[in-house]
Amino acid sequence: MKFGLRLPGAGPYAGPDAIVAFAQKAEALGFDSVWMTDHIALPVDIGSKYPYREDGKFFWSPETPYFDTILTLAWASAATERINVGTSVLIAGWHHPVNTAKALATLDVLNGGRTICAVGTGWMKEQFEIFNSPFESRGARTTEYLKLCPYVRDVEKDWGAAPGRINSFGDDLLIQGLTLGNVFIGVQPTFGFEGDPMRLMMARSGSPHHGFMAFYTYLSRVFAADGVLHFGTHGALEFMPGKQIGLSSECWPDRLIGELPNFYVYSVNNPSEGSIAKRRSYAELISYLTPPIENAGLYRELAGLKEMVMAYRQSTNENEREKLFEAIEALSGELHFNHG
Repeated sequence: MKFGLRLPGAGPYAGPDAIVAFAQKAEALGFDSVWMTDHIALPVDIGSKYPYREDGKFFWSPETPYFDTILTLAWASAATERINVGTSVLIAGWHHPVNTAKALATLDVLNGGRTICAVGTGWMKEQFEIFNSPFESRGARTTEYLKLCPYVRDVEKDWGAAPGRINSFGDDLLIQGLTLGNVFIGVQPTFGFEGDPMRLMMARSGSPHHGFMAFYTYLSRVFAADGVLHFGTHGALEFMPGKQIGLSSECWPDRLIGELPNFYVYSVNNPSEGSIAKRRSYAELISYLTPPIENAGLYRELAGLKEMVMAYRQSTNENEREKLFEAIEALSGELHFNHG
């Protein structure tokens, strides 16, 4: 079990010195992490019920100092060496996903990978109104996923409640791709275990994460694809948990691909894994052979030009360099190089 503390980034004690002293003391005492909450603008009148107190009253007044979440974490990171810093929690509906991802990724690089990002939907309707962000529909995409995918509860046994932390932002599940008319070009999600990507490979138990399940749910139930064309040798679909042969409705490749026709552009020099794609994801292979590639190198006059350029760069004799320059200029003209 790991323990963390909330930084004094809000309230009467909020200030640069307090944040530094608090973070350094927490690190010295062996705490795992320090956290900063997210309130961008506090409304004057709050009618929403605060979910973490019996009386439902929010305890900060509108005049309360409340620092920016990510900048506060950056300040704490600069004053420490080991302790993690995290958002508790970042409200998805108030932040642009691309800008936020850029800021968090930058912070994670600058502090050596000590950033933890926890994202939530928020509870205070009045703050959503400040940003003109719809409060009622803030979790709509996860609700859609729960409705369309019959295997969510099985996924939750391994990955927790939807939408999870992979291919998600707040309560939204992210489908990465581009729609061009009636064609959707998508990026298949990762296995989910970045430190051990082969952990799920044809395992007897386990499941794909919510983002992976949502990707194929989107293809079949939302985009309503007539077929799927997989590119690459190899993807992750055919290596998901389940039986090796004779797959059933309990096996994840079968659940993911469903009734979608699966065409797979696969390298012919990898027949062993190609047969796995056929056997476990019902793929119709379209074979290709990568042509052999060799460095072409230079030839004839180009090789001679290269030697003269190298001799010019290495020579310390001015007379020799002058003659080489004239020869290089003449040969370049013959080879139709524009050296003007």
